Amino acid sequence: MKSRIDWIIWILITIVIIVAVELIILLFTKSLTVTFESLGGVAAAAALISTIYYYSKQSELLKTEVEEVSKRADIHFDDDLLFNYFSHSVRVFLKVENKENVSVTNAMCFIHIQDMWKLKDYMKSNIYVNGDDKKMWEPLVNANDRFREVEGEPLSWNVWLNNNFGIESMQFRYLTIIPALGTGLAELMDIYLCEGNDGAEKFYILRVFSEYGPEQKPKVIFKLPIGGDVEIKIRVKATGDRVKNTAEGEVIIKPTDEGNDYQIDFNSHKYRIGEFFTSENNKRHAERVKC
Repeated sequence: MKSRIDWIIWILITIVIIVAVELIILLFTKSLTVTFESLGGVAAAAALISTIYYYSKQSELLKTEVEEVSKRADIHFDDDLLFNYFSHSVRVFLKVENKENVSVTNAMCFIHIQDMWKLKDYMKSNIYVNGDDKKMWEPLVNANDRFREVEGEPLSWNVWLNNNFGIESMQFRYLTIIPALGTGLAELMDIYLCEGNDGAEKFYILRVFSEYGPEQKPKVIFKLPIGGDVEIKIRVKATGDRVKNTAEGEVIIKPTDEGNDYQIDFNSHKYRIGEFFTSENNKRHAERVKC
């Protein structure tokens, strides 16, 4: 449609030039014969001029379109993790920032759990809470009948694009838009402090999310006994359409130096997990649960 309008404008400009020149010739010669004899040459010249003008405008438009297409977003993970406190858990988010004035479409965030086969003894097939017979969580990957490596699998976003359904009619939540100069939050995991065997056993539950979001089946569930020496490394990547780079980072869950707790390392920041469940000095915190 736009191309057709451009051609109409070009034709009108050509006609206007021809008429204007012919009127000038008629004004000075006072002769219709001379005026009509010059018509062919004037028309050819007018057509040439208007054609040059038309294609110069088209060249400017093409240059603008190329510049727009060549724009790419610059995305990266924020240095800090983001935490959301619930009554009995803490949710961990990865914050993906877009530094450019162009939005990222079809943005995705992927995780790769390194050497996952070494963590099989710490994976759970289900978790019960408060002695209830109802299963609270059942992961997509477990060490019994469905164990596999988690390599390059998508996480969910807190704000997502509807894009069909997966297994068991669960809604996919792994696509989003990161606006120009904006951010997106990828949902990584929920952490619980649990007590078992009438309080004799204390451990953390890490519910690592899947592409379906926190309310649906998690990707994998880890049980970390407090005082243990388990180390979990999760490589994270974010990308999407119209990006100039892939954002990369690594989340490490490991014992503290004292060995009596676990911490999360991300970039240069360290977060002691036990502090998420500490009520000292009226801090935000989550309560422990019985598992």
